[in-house]
Amino acid sequence: MSDYSTIYSNNDAQSMLKWREKDADPYFNLIRNSNQLLFLNKLKSLKKPLRILEYGCAFADLIAMIKFMNPAHEVFAVEKVAEVAKLAEARLGKRHIFTQSIEKPIPLESGSVDLIFSFDVIEHVKKSQVRGMLRETNRLLKKNGLAIIVTPNCNILMKAVYIATGNRYLIDKSFHINQYTAKRLKKEVASELRVLAQKQGYDLTSLSKLLSVFGIYKHLCIVAGKRPENGI
Repeated sequence: MSDYSTIYSNNDAQSMLKWREKDADPYFNLIRNSNQLLFLNKLKSLKKPLRILEYGCAFADLIAMIKFMNPAHEVFAVEKVAEVAKLAEARLGKRHIFTQSIEKPIPLESGSVDLIFSFDVIEHVKKSQVRGMLRETNRLLKKNGLAIIVTPNCNILMKAVYIATGNRYLIDKSFHINQYTAKRLKKEVASELRVLAQKQGYDLTSLSKLLSVFGIYKHLCIVAGKRPENGI
């Protein structure tokens, strides 16, 4: 049985807070967030000051780490669960956290954001909400900005792996209600943004890099840019 059999429920503040207090491993979270930060930096250099937006920041672990590593960044984040967003506000400041669903318009200027990213978020929300997020991402991105979207890989092989390794929650439709294959993710992102690249996830070990040749890897990633206004 996976250590994450007690994973929190979607958009449920009490289960998220309980998971954070009793079940979440802070050292594992640090390693995961460090891998995510390095993954972002490979795709968009974080050395120079950027305006950055995270969708689905939860407790703001990753976006706070990015800000700590370079205080010159201007960072913002979206979090739907109000009680969790308040904890994120304590880290980043109230004006930097937008407590709202991901498909809602964000009070930032069009064409003003260098980097927009989400890790393990879109699988928790309805497809119609994802489309709204992608549309808003396109509005907010600068001409040379990047959007980086990461979600679990739910092809047939990985579904079998999740079941065999006790990680069935990854394909539990009550938790991950919106599941993606590489083809489906690319098609959905391309409906609102200009797809630049499709990549594997951020936590590949040496073994998983080898297995990835056969489609066995945990995370899908799309890197996208702003769609030209004329569609060309």
